[in-house]
Amino acid sequence: MRENRGQGIYEDYIAWHKVSRGDPASSGRSHLLRFRGRLRDLLSDGEFKAQAFILMLPDVEDVLEQFPLDHDASRHPACAYLFHADQALYPGTVAVADQLNISHPLCKGKVTDRRAPVSTVLWTMTTDFLVAMKGDKQPLKFLAVSIKPSVDSLKERDLDLMRIEREYWSSRSIDWLLITQDQYEKAVGLTLARSACWALAPAAPKMHLDIAVRLARESPSGSLCDLLESISDELGSLESAQCALWQSIWSGALLVRLSRGWRPHLPFQYTDEVEFWQQNPVAAGRSAWI
Repeated sequence: MRENRGQGIYEDYIAWHKVSRGDPASSGRSHLLRFRGRLRDLLSDGEFKAQAFILMLPDVEDVLEQFPLDHDASRHPACAYLFHADQALYPGTVAVADQLNISHPLCKGKVTDRRAPVSTVLWTMTTDFLVAMKGDKQPLKFLAVSIKPSVDSLKERDLDLMRIEREYWSSRSIDWLLITQDQYEKAVGLTLARSACWALAPAAPKMHLDIAVRLARESPSGSLCDLLESISDELGSLESAQCALWQSIWSGALLVRLSRGWRPHLPFQYTDEVEFWQQNPVAAGRSAWI
Protein backbone atom coordinates (compact mmCIF):
# COMPACT_ATOMS: atom_id res chain seq x y z
CA MET A 1 0.00 0.00 0.00
CA ARG A 2 2.89 2.37 0.75
CA GLU A 3 4.13 1.82 -2.82
CA ASN A 4 0.66 2.62 -4.25
CA ARG A 5 0.40 -0.86 -5.71
CA GLY A 6 -2.84 -1.68 -7.50
CA GLN A 7 -3.19 1.98 -8.51
CA GLY A 8 -3.04 3.69 -11.89
CA ILE A 9 -3.82 2.67 -15.45
CA TYR A 10 -1.84 2.22 -18.66
CA GLU A 11 1.91 2.74 -18.10
CA ASP A 12 1.32 4.21 -14.60
CA TYR A 13 -0.22 1.02 -13.18
CA ILE A 14 1.68 -0.85 -10.44
CA ALA A 15 0.77 -4.50 -9.91
CA TRP A 16 -0.36 -5.51 -6.42
CA HIS A 17 1.98 -8.52 -6.42
CA LYS A 18 5.32 -8.09 -8.16
CA VAL A 19 8.18 -10.32 -9.25
CA SER A 20 10.30 -9.76 -6.16
CA ARG A 21 11.70 -11.73 -3.25
CA GLY A 22 9.38 -10.11 -0.71
CA ASP A 23 6.13 -10.98 -2.49
CA PRO A 24 4.09 -14.17 -2.20
CA ALA A 25 5.58 -17.07 -4.13
CA SER A 26 3.87 -18.59 -7.14
CA SER A 27 4.37 -21.96 -8.81
CA GLY A 28 6.63 -22.11 -11.85
CA ARG A 29 8.83 -19.41 -13.33
CA SER A 30 8.09 -15.71 -13.03
CA HIS A 31 8.47 -13.32 -15.95
CA LEU A 32 8.95 -9.59 -16.44
CA LEU A 33 7.51 -8.65 -19.81
CA ARG A 34 8.06 -5.15 -21.19
CA PHE A 35 5.07 -3.96 -23.20
CA ARG A 36 3.51 -0.54 -23.79
CA GLY A 37 5.85 1.45 -21.62
CA ARG A 38 6.15 -0.69 -18.50
CA LEU A 39 7.17 -4.08 -17.14
CA ARG A 40 4.39 -6.63 -16.62
CA ASP A 41 4.70 -8.78 -13.49
CA LEU A 42 3.76 -12.33 -14.50
CA LEU A 43 4.15 -14.85 -11.71
CA SER A 44 4.09 -18.13 -13.66
CA ASP A 45 4.47 -19.66 -17.12
CA GLY A 46 0.68 -19.94 -17.23
CA GLU A 47 0.31 -16.19 -16.70
CA PHE A 48 2.89 -15.51 -19.40
CA LYS A 49 0.93 -17.56 -21.93
CA ALA A 50 -2.36 -16.06 -20.80
CA GLN A 51 -0.92 -12.57 -21.27
CA ALA A 52 -0.03 -13.59 -24.82
CA PHE A 53 -3.57 -14.85 -25.48
CA ILE A 54 -4.98 -11.58 -24.13
CA LEU A 55 -2.69 -9.37 -26.19
CA MET A 56 -3.79 -11.19 -29.35
CA LEU A 57 -7.32 -9.85 -28.85
CA PRO A 58 -8.38 -7.02 -31.15
CA ASP A 59 -9.14 -3.66 -29.54
CA VAL A 60 -7.27 -4.28 -26.27
CA GLU A 61 -7.05 -0.90 -24.56
CA ASP A 62 -5.24 -1.87 -21.36
CA VAL A 63 -4.28 -4.93 -19.30
CA LEU A 64 -3.79 -4.69 -15.52
CA GLU A 65 -2.11 -7.74 -14.00
CA GLN A 66 -2.29 -8.84 -10.33
CA PHE A 67 -5.32 -6.56 -9.93
CA PRO A 68 -6.46 -6.11 -6.29
CA LEU A 69 -10.10 -6.59 -5.28
CA ASP A 70 -11.46 -3.99 -2.87
CA HIS A 71 -12.44 -5.13 0.62
CA ASP A 72 -15.25 -2.60 0.84
CA ALA A 73 -17.80 -1.23 -1.61
CA SER A 74 -16.14 0.48 -4.57
CA ARG A 75 -16.84 1.97 -7.97
CA HIS A 76 -16.67 0.17 -11.30
CA PRO A 77 -13.16 -0.13 -12.84
CA ALA A 78 -14.42 1.96 -15.78
CA CYS A 79 -14.32 5.02 -13.51
CA ALA A 80 -10.52 5.02 -13.75
CA TYR A 81 -10.76 5.44 -17.53
CA LEU A 82 -13.99 7.35 -18.20
CA PHE A 83 -14.94 10.64 -16.54
CA HIS A 84 -18.67 10.03 -17.02
CA ALA A 85 -18.63 6.35 -16.00
CA ASP A 86 -21.15 4.82 -13.61
CA GLN A 87 -20.43 6.17 -10.12
CA ALA A 88 -22.49 3.53 -8.26
CA LEU A 89 -20.86 1.47 -5.51
CA TYR A 90 -20.54 -2.30 -5.87
CA PRO A 91 -19.94 -4.85 -3.08
CA GLY A 92 -16.40 -5.57 -1.96
CA THR A 93 -14.94 -8.95 -1.07
CA VAL A 94 -16.08 -8.71 2.56
CA ALA A 95 -19.74 -8.31 1.59
CA VAL A 96 -19.46 -10.97 -1.11
CA ALA A 97 -17.89 -13.45 1.32
CA ASP A 98 -20.70 -12.79 3.83
CA GLN A 99 -23.30 -13.25 1.10
CA LEU A 100 -21.79 -16.62 0.10
CA ASN A 101 -21.25 -17.64 3.74
CA ILE A 102 -17.50 -18.06 3.12
CA SER A 103 -14.88 -16.84 5.58
CA HIS A 104 -12.79 -14.01 4.15
CA PRO A 105 -9.04 -14.77 3.83
CA LEU A 106 -6.81 -13.21 6.49
CA CYS A 107 -3.15 -12.29 6.72
CA LYS A 108 -1.45 -13.10 10.03
CA GLY A 109 1.51 -11.16 11.40
CA LYS A 110 4.77 -12.75 12.46
CA VAL A 111 4.95 -14.00 16.05
CA THR A 112 7.96 -12.55 17.89
CA ASP A 113 6.60 -13.13 21.40
CA ARG A 114 4.54 -16.26 21.99
CA ARG A 115 2.71 -14.54 24.83
CA ALA A 116 1.50 -11.71 22.57
CA PRO A 117 -1.68 -12.12 20.50
CA VAL A 118 -1.22 -12.69 16.77
CA SER A 119 -2.33 -9.68 14.73
CA THR A 120 -4.49 -10.33 11.68
CA VAL A 121 -5.74 -8.16 8.84
CA LEU A 122 -7.90 -8.86 5.81
CA TRP A 123 -5.96 -10.41 2.95
CA THR A 124 -6.32 -8.54 -0.33
CA MET A 125 -7.51 -10.92 -3.03
CA THR A 126 -6.35 -10.38 -6.61
CA THR A 127 -7.37 -11.31 -10.13
CA ASP A 128 -4.53 -12.20 -12.47
CA PHE A 129 -5.69 -9.94 -15.32
CA LEU A 130 -8.26 -7.18 -15.74
CA VAL A 131 -8.62 -6.43 -19.46
CA ALA A 132 -10.13 -3.21 -20.80
CA MET A 133 -11.28 -3.40 -24.44
CA LYS A 134 -12.88 -0.93 -26.80
CA GLY A 135 -16.53 -1.87 -27.16
CA ASP A 136 -19.06 -1.48 -29.96
CA LYS A 137 -21.98 -0.06 -27.98
CA GLN A 138 -20.02 1.29 -25.00
CA PRO A 139 -16.68 3.11 -24.73
CA LEU A 140 -15.00 0.24 -22.85
CA LYS A 141 -15.89 -3.30 -21.90
CA PHE A 142 -14.02 -5.35 -19.33
CA LEU A 143 -12.97 -8.96 -18.87
CA ALA A 144 -11.43 -10.56 -15.76
CA VAL A 145 -9.13 -13.56 -16.25
CA SER A 146 -7.67 -15.89 -13.61
CA ILE A 147 -5.02 -18.53 -14.21
CA LYS A 148 -4.60 -21.91 -12.48
CA PRO A 149 -2.59 -24.99 -13.51
CA SER A 150 -5.67 -27.20 -13.19
CA VAL A 151 -9.01 -27.38 -11.41
CA ASP A 152 -8.31 -30.86 -10.02
CA SER A 153 -5.37 -29.54 -7.99
CA LEU A 154 -7.53 -26.96 -6.18
CA LYS A 155 -8.59 -27.58 -2.60
CA GLU A 156 -12.09 -26.77 -1.38
CA ARG A 157 -10.78 -23.57 0.23
CA ASP A 158 -9.29 -22.50 -3.11
CA LEU A 159 -12.64 -23.06 -4.80
CA ASP A 160 -14.38 -21.00 -2.12
CA LEU A 161 -12.03 -18.09 -2.73
CA MET A 162 -12.64 -18.34 -6.44
CA ARG A 163 -16.38 -18.21 -5.79
CA ILE A 164 -15.80 -14.89 -4.03
CA GLU A 165 -13.72 -13.65 -6.95
CA ARG A 166 -16.30 -14.70 -9.53
CA GLU A 167 -19.19 -13.08 -7.64
CA TYR A 168 -17.13 -9.90 -7.15
CA TRP A 169 -16.86 -9.46 -10.91
CA SER A 170 -20.37 -10.70 -11.63
CA SER A 171 -21.79 -7.96 -9.38
CA ARG A 172 -20.04 -5.47 -11.66
CA SER A 173 -21.41 -7.16 -14.82
CA ILE A 174 -17.89 -8.20 -15.84
CA ASP A 175 -17.30 -11.66 -17.29
CA TRP A 176 -14.73 -13.79 -15.47
CA LEU A 177 -12.78 -16.61 -17.08
CA LEU A 178 -10.77 -19.31 -15.34
CA ILE A 179 -8.04 -20.50 -17.71
CA THR A 180 -6.14 -23.72 -17.04
CA GLN A 181 -3.86 -25.81 -19.22
CA ASP A 182 -6.92 -27.80 -20.33
CA GLN A 183 -8.41 -24.80 -22.16
CA TYR A 184 -5.75 -24.69 -24.90
CA GLU A 185 -3.30 -26.93 -26.70
CA LYS A 186 0.12 -27.03 -25.08
CA ALA A 187 1.77 -26.55 -28.47
CA VAL A 188 -0.21 -23.35 -29.09
CA GLY A 189 0.98 -21.85 -25.81
CA LEU A 190 4.58 -22.79 -26.63
CA THR A 191 4.38 -21.16 -30.06
CA LEU A 192 3.14 -17.91 -28.54
CA ALA A 193 5.82 -18.00 -25.84
CA ARG A 194 8.56 -18.53 -28.43
CA SER A 195 7.32 -15.75 -30.72
CA ALA A 196 6.40 -13.16 -28.08
CA CYS A 197 9.69 -11.25 -28.37
CA TRP A 198 8.82 -10.32 -31.98
CA ALA A 199 5.04 -10.11 -31.66
CA LEU A 200 5.27 -7.70 -28.72
CA ALA A 201 8.16 -5.67 -30.10
CA PRO A 202 7.43 -2.06 -31.21
CA ALA A 203 4.69 -2.17 -33.84
CA ALA A 204 5.97 -2.82 -37.35
CA PRO A 205 4.76 -0.49 -40.12
CA LYS A 206 1.59 -1.68 -41.81
CA MET A 207 3.51 -1.93 -45.08
CA HIS A 208 5.81 -4.52 -43.47
CA LEU A 209 2.82 -6.55 -42.28
CA ASP A 210 1.27 -6.43 -45.75
CA ILE A 211 4.52 -7.70 -47.27
CA ALA A 212 4.70 -10.58 -44.79
CA VAL A 213 1.09 -11.58 -45.49
CA ARG A 214 1.53 -11.35 -49.25
CA LEU A 215 4.70 -13.46 -49.33
CA ALA A 216 3.18 -16.06 -47.01
CA ARG A 217 0.16 -16.43 -49.30
CA GLU A 218 2.34 -16.65 -52.39
CA SER A 219 4.23 -19.65 -50.92
CA PRO A 220 1.68 -21.50 -48.74
CA SER A 221 3.75 -24.67 -48.58
CA GLY A 222 7.12 -23.00 -47.97
CA SER A 223 9.06 -23.45 -44.73
CA LEU A 224 9.30 -20.82 -42.03
CA CYS A 225 12.98 -20.43 -42.84
CA ASP A 226 12.30 -19.75 -46.53
CA LEU A 227 9.46 -17.35 -45.73
CA LEU A 228 11.59 -15.32 -43.33
CA GLU A 229 14.35 -15.16 -45.91
CA SER A 230 11.90 -13.83 -48.53
CA ILE A 231 10.52 -11.21 -46.15
CA SER A 232 14.02 -10.25 -45.04
CA ASP A 233 15.08 -9.69 -48.66
CA GLU A 234 12.32 -7.09 -49.04
CA LEU A 235 12.63 -5.44 -45.61
CA GLY A 236 16.41 -5.50 -45.33
CA SER A 237 16.84 -7.39 -42.04
CA LEU A 238 15.88 -10.67 -40.42
CA GLU A 239 14.70 -8.90 -37.25
CA SER A 240 12.25 -6.77 -39.24
CA ALA A 241 11.06 -9.91 -41.01
CA GLN A 242 10.44 -11.74 -37.71
CA CYS A 243 8.50 -8.79 -36.29
CA ALA A 244 6.40 -8.34 -39.42
CA LEU A 245 5.58 -12.05 -39.68
CA TRP A 246 4.66 -12.71 -36.06
CA GLN A 247 2.79 -9.46 -35.60
CA SER A 248 0.69 -10.26 -38.66
CA ILE A 249 -0.04 -13.71 -37.17
CA TRP A 250 -0.88 -12.49 -33.65
CA SER A 251 -3.20 -9.81 -35.06
CA GLY A 252 -5.11 -12.36 -37.14
CA ALA A 253 -4.06 -10.87 -40.47
CA LEU A 254 -2.33 -14.18 -41.27
CA LEU A 255 -4.41 -17.15 -40.14
CA VAL A 256 -2.16 -20.07 -39.23
CA ARG A 257 -2.36 -23.10 -36.98
CA LEU A 258 -0.38 -22.14 -33.90
CA SER A 259 0.26 -25.74 -32.87
CA ARG A 260 3.20 -26.06 -35.28
CA GLY A 261 6.53 -27.27 -33.93
CA TRP A 262 9.50 -25.02 -33.33
CA ARG A 263 11.70 -26.35 -36.14
CA PRO A 264 12.25 -23.67 -38.80
CA HIS A 265 12.14 -26.10 -41.72
CA LEU A 266 8.47 -26.88 -41.00
CA PRO A 267 5.89 -25.05 -43.12
CA PHE A 268 2.94 -23.14 -41.72
CA GLN A 269 -0.51 -24.70 -41.94
CA TYR A 270 -3.26 -22.20 -42.69
CA THR A 271 -6.80 -22.14 -41.36
CA ASP A 272 -9.96 -20.03 -41.41
CA GLU A 273 -10.81 -17.14 -39.11
CA VAL A 274 -13.18 -19.08 -36.83
CA GLU A 275 -10.72 -21.91 -36.20
CA PHE A 276 -7.85 -19.46 -35.77
CA TRP A 277 -9.53 -17.64 -32.88
CA GLN A 278 -10.75 -20.91 -31.36
CA GLN A 279 -7.08 -21.64 -30.63
CA ASN A 280 -7.19 -18.74 -28.16
CA PRO A 281 -9.19 -19.66 -25.02
CA VAL A 282 -9.68 -16.02 -24.01
CA ALA A 283 -10.98 -15.01 -27.45
CA ALA A 284 -13.21 -18.09 -27.51
CA GLY A 285 -14.48 -17.42 -23.98
CA ARG A 286 -13.56 -20.89 -22.69
CA SER A 287 -13.48 -21.24 -18.93
CA ALA A 288 -12.69 -24.10 -16.56
CA TRP A 289 -15.27 -22.80 -14.09
CA ILE A 290 -18.64 -24.50 -14.28
